[in-house]
Amino acid sequence: HRLAKYFTSSTLLYLEYILTYAVGLFFMEVLKCGVGRLRPHFIAHCDVDWDKVDCKTNPSAYIEADAIVCKGTPKHERSSRTSFPSGHTLAAVFFWCWLVVYVRGVARVIDSSPLRGIRNLLVALGTAWMLFTAVTRVTDYWHHPTDVMAGATIALLLAYPVFSRRLSINTAFERREVSTPKVNFE
Repeated sequence: HRLAKYFTSSTLLYLEYILTYAVGLFFMEVLKCGVGRLRPHFIAHCDVDWDKVDCKTNPSAYIEADAIVCKGTPKHERSSRTSFPSGHTLAAVFFWCWLVVYVRGVARVIDSSPLRGIRNLLVALGTAWMLFTAVTRVTDYWHHPTDVMAGATIALLLAYPVFSRRLSINTAFERREVSTPKVNFE
């Protein structure tokens, strides 16, 4: 019975992760389509058809992004207009939040010195991976810094209420003693 409770609570923990992440992805896609911010590498990625851009009427005016016609495929054009917010950063920060909560809960229950060292190593590696993901989104010219900050903010706003609650009520981290089954051979 206790083992079944453990598997049930663990399954609910992972389902909660997946459902909360799905909400984050939905919200991110709505923002990407609604805002339509150009990526930093828009000109190179879009392969602008400069013959269709009118610079002669008013050469000092800005060119509207909607007036630019791309030579590339529609997929390239859509991709080059969906910078805000960063989905990779959202995923990295969201996973990092879950990792911190999960390994902290396991280490709290087991309470062993080697496990605390493993926990600290996992959190440090997760933090480095999250920061690397966020920084490379900007340095590879896929996102503006504000896109990365928005992705991280969305992840934190989604993860904090769900995962912080898990620290206090999760039965997946409770100690359990599995008794040996009593077998009667008579």
